[in-house]
Amino acid sequence: MDRKTIFKITDYIERDLKWEEEQCAALGIEFQHYQLRNAEPAELIETCRDADIILVNMANFTPEVIAGLDNVKVVLRHGIGYDKVDVPAMTEHGIIFANEATASAIDVAEQAIQLMLGTYKKLKIQMQIAQENRGSERWNYGPRLYPGYRIDGKTIGIIGCGNIGSIVLRKLRSFGA
Repeated sequence: MDRKTIFKITDYIERDLKWEEEQCAALGIEFQHYQLRNAEPAELIETCRDADIILVNMANFTPEVIAGLDNVKVVLRHGIGYDKVDVPAMTEHGIIFANEATASAIDVAEQAIQLMLGTYKKLKIQMQIAQENRGSERWNYGPRLYPGYRIDGKTIGIIGCGNIGSIVLRKLRSFGA
């Protein structure tokens, strides 16, 4: 009798995994998910040892954990980095490892730009002024918003131009920076 492929997720940030569960069911894959972000090695081993495929977000896959994975063939890291997974230990045990190299890169880059713009354009002060002047027929900026700054023509330093930094750079160019 053939054994079903077992796919386990150690930890996740999504609200639910209904879509993933449906996709696995359609493929005849047994799907299990947990919240083992801070689990001890023994718990990760006990939970994951029979899996064929594991998707990990923040659970720590140390050499000890990896050595206890009896059946695992593939480990996927849901995220850019692989700091929570000992890649040499995976290789040593014949486990294929892959990460999601561009996961959330656009979202993080846009958040960085949003924070830059909010700071540079004094967004918090602008919001306070809008509240203070709500309902009046005048718009009193006062000295709090001056001097005003523009991104256009400015030089912006980006430390690290990997996936995220490169996206920030590309998007900031459209502002004329």
